Amino acid sequence: MENIQGILLLVAYCLLVYYTVKGGNLILGFLLSAIAWVVIGQVPYAVAMSDVFQKAVDIYGPTAIVIMLGSWFGRVLVETGIAGSIIRRAVELGGDKILVTTILASVATTFIFTGTYGVGAVIAIGVIVLPILLSLGVPERVATAAYTMSIGAAMFINIALFKQIALFFPANSVPYAGAYFTFALMAMGVSVFFIILMLAFNLRNGAAKAWAAPVIEAPTVTHVPFYSYIVPLVPVIMAVGLNWGPVPGMFLAIFLSLLLTGQLRN
Repeated sequence: MENIQGILLLVAYCLLVYYTVKGGNLILGFLLSAIAWVVIGQVPYAVAMSDVFQKAVDIYGPTAIVIMLGSWFGRVLVETGIAGSIIRRAVELGGDKILVTTILASVATTFIFTGTYGVGAVIAIGVIVLPILLSLGVPERVATAAYTMSIGAAMFINIALFKQIALFFPANSVPYAGAYFTFALMAMGVSVFFIILMLAFNLRNGAAKAWAAPVIEAPTVTHVPFYSYIVPLVPVIMAVGLNWGPVPGMFLAIFLSLLLTGQLRN
């Protein structure tokens, strides 16, 4: 019986993935998946109502706020010009060397996403990074892989994602400091190392034919003071150095973004 239940749970999960890939509504998909798992697992009605459909949402509420703040922080980095300026500086340092430029752009992307979070930030910063790489002659498949892998490397120390994963463990059993942070830095370093290997292998014969990037409606990229470049790391620094929670750390980072770029009154 347990084997059959396990298979049915796996089938329900695969159906959710298929539904999501086809563009289905995630909220509806999760609701139907939760109902299916409750039925398959033969969860008692009272437990399902209290623990599955109510308590789970109550527990996830604070994490949802952190996710929204991370997305807001990402938007602020883009609109203040900090994210775009970091990318542009990295590209300028690479000069006309396509491999070096692509590596620096990937490292800069990882740096930006150590603190920011959210699909909106991924799209907004991608609009800046990808046209630059493509105009240099980096093949589309390589540019896309480098960008998404660079974001993934940063997720090891991204505090918004950490708060999501921490929900699966007893409260404060895995603090965002000490042993975990050491592991996270090492994991991020290993990820960046393999991104560099991937780029070195795929760009070993130089670039594909460069092309002029089309005009895209994107935030205006301006150079901001170099000392504002530390802002993406502020939530991480405050969490590790002063044991701040993610919410005050992100509020401080957002405030500094506006202050250091002269847009506090805007």
